[in-house]
Amino acid sequence: MDMNGSSTGTKFTLVESFKTLAKDYGFKHAGFFSFQGQYYVLTKAYGLDLATIRLSQSTPDFWEGSLPKAGKWCSYSREEKEIFQFYQFFSPKIRDDIENLHFLKFYDEVHTYVFFIAELSDDLPLEVSEIDLFTLSNRLLKTKSNISFDPDKAASGIKLSNANLYTLNISSAIDAFFQDDSIRDEPFYNDVYKTAFYQIYDLIYSTFSGRNICSSPKEELIYICIFSKKTLSEETLQAQLYQLLKEIVPGNCLNGRFLKLAAVTDKAEEVNKFLSGEL
Repeated sequence: MDMNGSSTGTKFTLVESFKTLAKDYGFKHAGFFSFQGQYYVLTKAYGLDLATIRLSQSTPDFWEGSLPKAGKWCSYSREEKEIFQFYQFFSPKIRDDIENLHFLKFYDEVHTYVFFIAELSDDLPLEVSEIDLFTLSNRLLKTKSNISFDPDKAASGIKLSNANLYTLNISSAIDAFFQDDSIRDEPFYNDVYKTAFYQIYDLIYSTFSGRNICSSPKEELIYICIFSKKTLSEETLQAQLYQLLKEIVPGNCLNGRFLKLAAVTDKAEEVNKFLSGEL
């Protein structure tokens, strides 16, 4: 679905995010490894904490040896000793609660990819054998975060109430988590950072879906537009976001002020400029 916005001249394309795909299939904890020059790292994540994303560095030899079959599920349960070789990729918070792991290795014309689902003790059992793997792998390769926005939504929202414009500096929380970490000197750190950022962005995006709007034109700040007759205080909204994010980001990394009320406006063009990073 494409919509052209006359106010900014940009084209908004609705794409499927990794989070949307995971929820559609009923996956609560999932990740997507792709090859980044020398190592495999998680380039897409859902329901995984920052520590797990941090631990995703792996070699092609590891995946070739651990997952000999491509195009088929390789499943392991806690009762099977083979599952322990994958514990290195999970934080203690997740690792100690894993009941089953399901891996899918597949190829495109150039690269090999590894997708996985982690079933934790509180998760409903998955019937992975019933999933069409050709469809799943194609959807996985096309998933992308919806960092752009539909400029036509601003005019619709303004008709109902003022627009409250906030900036969310989630990069500060990610930086706090990786502070003094040697991974910051690794060439693949940028990929790890983006995976963490986009997982958080997709969570924020789905939380403020409906008539509210989110964007990330600079891919470091998250811009949020909330249409409301009453302006939520920074403290109230930050407390709500803290509760939303604390399962992914350690609470001590969210202690500082990461949300700011930038403006309140009744003009759609100002909303679109803000969401484009121009205000």
